[in-house]
Amino acid sequence: MNENELKLLSAEQYEETGQFLFAVQIYMQLLQSGFEERRITLRLAHLYEQMKLYDKVEELIDKYLGEHGEDEDLLKLYAQFLLRVKKFEKVVDLLSGKEIEKKTSEFNYYLGLASYERGKISDAKNYFAEYIKLVSSGKFRNPALLAASEISIALQEFETALEYLEELEKSVSDELGRVYFLFAKVYFAKGMNYYAQDFILRSLKRNYITGDSYLLAGKIHFEIEEFEKAEEFFSKSLKDNKKTPEVFSFLGFISLNKNNVQKAQEFMTMALEIDPYDEYVLALKRTLLNE
Repeated sequence: MNENELKLLSAEQYEETGQFLFAVQIYMQLLQSGFEERRITLRLAHLYEQMKLYDKVEELIDKYLGEHGEDEDLLKLYAQFLLRVKKFEKVVDLLSGKEIEKKTSEFNYYLGLASYERGKISDAKNYFAEYIKLVSSGKFRNPALLAASEISIALQEFETALEYLEELEKSVSDELGRVYFLFAKVYFAKGMNYYAQDFILRSLKRNYITGDSYLLAGKIHFEIEEFEKAEEFFSKSLKDNKKTPEVFSFLGFISLNKNNVQKAQEFMTMALEIDPYDEYVLALKRTLLNE
């Protein structure tokens, strides 16, 4: 074992025992000597991240890439790091438009994540779609399908969303509750309320509960005029702190259906306190004025 190998072993031991500053000093010496530069760069970058010296990580990797050209595996690791520390714009700058992008579809996945976080929804949709087209399996395919389906729903591209969800239904087990919830959103948006009811109940049965689960369940059951179930779900939504004018307004309409005008007025008052211009509140107010 030569001198540099002994130094590397010493640095790794310092790192394992939490003596990071000693490890950094030795890694820097090894870098200056040119010993296994790529390996040492990666070890030092990992150590800097542990120390939360994120600017140092960027400085180190940028320098290596500038001196040695594009390195596909290193670019992947770097993109993952930048996503972890929320440097989304830099991910896009790093990966988009590069010739190497054509060689690996994984970059499209990272670009999709970064674009979504930057609010560039259409760009994110295109990157995820490209990734899905190029990759038939792999650890990122299902997350990409989930992200693409949610974006398609947001863009009201419901048929595309259904294509993604139908594939997910066959390939996931731990995320089925979420998939069923998204099916319910699509079918509710399309006015296919009994399909939506089936899927939201399946989702809840699998204990997939988000801030919107009970709200969506309430809306679906309201539309199919199962008012008692709707009231139950809206009440659960309130317990989950989903105290929106929309929820209070639906509860007001349900109270009117029970001929309980006083209770409906109480719900209207609560809704008005949150947002007097909400469309659901105004609809309830007009209905009450005609009572």
